[in-house]
Amino acid sequence: MPSGAGGGGAGGSEAHRVIARPTPQQLRSLPPSGAARLQDVPLELPEALLGADSTLLDRGAAVEFTIRNRNATRDLTLVPVQVVLPPIETERWRVRVDEEDEFVTVSLAGPADALDAIASGTDRAVAVLALSSDDLEAMVTSKDISVFLLRGGVVTPLPAGVQATPSKRSVRFEVQPLPASPGP
Repeated sequence: MPSGAGGGGAGGSEAHRVIARPTPQQLRSLPPSGAARLQDVPLELPEALLGADSTLLDRGAAVEFTIRNRNATRDLTLVPVQVVLPPIETERWRVRVDEEDEFVTVSLAGPADALDAIASGTDRAVAVLALSSDDLEAMVTSKDISVFLLRGGVVTPLPAGVQATPSKRSVRFEVQPLPASPGP
């Protein structure tokens, strides 16, 4: 084994370091933030030492480190409720969300950079009330909402790792049939 390849001291070159790569199970056991210690973390040689007649004498190491939590929470007030209908139904029905349910507060939790983009208005949060043809025919008056983002006018899912909790799980509304339009 080349001199110094067993560990990286201060100022050591990349060729004088090994890679400690925790297993998925080890990563799941970590706390969300603060000091952490893992035992028997698998070690690997860096690419520079692969095939260079290098051998690791130890296959695992104890690793200590500090996890900095990059997660955050944000409360968004006045998130609008948007009604989504099947296109074939838009000329047959009118849906009016109750005035007190037109806006909801949404608590977001997740990666700070994703929440910053949402809070800054780059991406807007919307509460979506998705009604099916069956919902309209049955004239339901309350249904659960889901939180999405509005990006350039397009409804998109929340970024990976972002969890949304609306202040109200469901909203109330009224479904009214529209008068039939005269045929061509």
